Amino acid sequence: MFGVRARTGIWSLAFAIVLVAIGAMAAPRSVQAASPYTMSMSFQLRSTTCTKAVAESANAVASISADGAVATYGLCIYVEDSSTGLPVSDGPVEVRTLVGTMGVSGTARYSGFLFTSSSGVATISYRGDGKSFGGDTAIGYYAGTRAVATSSMLLTPAAGRYPTQIAVMAPGATRIASTRTDSLNRYVSPTSGVNVAAQVQDMNQLGVNDQVVLIRADGAMLVSNPGFAQTVTNACAGVTTRALVLTTNATNSLVPSGVAMPGSVDFVVCADTERIAGDISVYVQVVSAVVPNAVLTLEQVGRPAAISASFDGMRLAARVTDVNGRPVVDGTPVQFVLPDVGGALSAPCSTTSKGVASVVAAVGASTATAAVSAGYNESGVAASCAVAGARLISGSVAVGADAATRVASSPSASR
Repeated sequence: MFGVRARTGIWSLAFAIVLVAIGAMAAPRSVQAASPYTMSMSFQLRSTTCTKAVAESANAVASISADGAVATYGLCIYVEDSSTGLPVSDGPVEVRTLVGTMGVSGTARYSGFLFTSSSGVATISYRGDGKSFGGDTAIGYYAGTRAVATSSMLLTPAAGRYPTQIAVMAPGATRIASTRTDSLNRYVSPTSGVNVAAQVQDMNQLGVNDQVVLIRADGAMLVSNPGFAQTVTNACAGVTTRALVLTTNATNSLVPSGVAMPGSVDFVVCADTERIAGDISVYVQVVSAVVPNAVLTLEQVGRPAAISASFDGMRLAARVTDVNGRPVVDGTPVQFVLPDVGGALSAPCSTTSKGVASVVAAVGASTATAAVSAGYNESGVAASCAVAGARLISGSVAVGADAATRVASSPSASR
């Protein structure tokens, strides 16, 4: 009996061991995730030894010139196993940039692939491509992980060396009008002058500094406006100069509120208070180098004298001209009014551009007449959509569902 019980106990124990083994194999295993990594990166001088502390520090400079010369700056990168605090050696790192390039002089790569050293660091040179400028962000990736580092740099416009041409930038307006106080043609102009920039350039269209530029105006006045710091109205007040001699530098800009650009000069062309209307020619010449001259053509116009309106089924437009039929200056306010027959305008007032102001009109009636009026002031401040003009030039045009393209005009003026 003991023998039978013993054998039964042995078999029971063996069966239990098998069940435990099967259960152990069936149970889910806990797999430890790969250790996370941390990555840091900064812009530094290439002569600076790249270490963890350097990679984690602030950039050595905030900006560099995008001149494309031999790279004196580079990216310092450090990768660490955050679970152990130890550097990662032979770690594959990819770096990408948007504006600047990486590698030695003569290359133009916007991505680089490198491996960390035994101390967990890696370096790659960084420079401009010679033309592109603006804010740039380098993004580093530790391959196969989520470790990412970024660092930002500003590339300032590069300067050229040997002038080959001068370029005059297209101004924001091509028509100007003088503010007049005489008894017959009193007028407060919304555009009494226009900002203009010129740039002496090399063969790669990079601005060249320290060049002497002569600017002459036929039919207008001139005044220097470095960096467009003054408003046009203030700059033109009392100006009597028809010629300027300026020197190009890297602190002026090509447009108001724009980035400082090498090789540029900034000035204002002001309407001549001794004339009412006529063509304007601005001659720009580099006297410190032999390059072709440049000419800018503008137009001086008079105060509003006539208005015509048109409607094409959706767009209600008004064209405003002076007494000589020339389009008035940009910024002349035009009021639009629909009859009380149901409908809507995208805006009750709009200002002219190249003599034309327009709004979108939706009219419920089959036929109706819309009124348009251009306003100006003879004293005080210039008329605008916010400041009603004391003098009005009015017109009207048929609008509505049945109105095809129709035009009507009126040269009448009213106080």
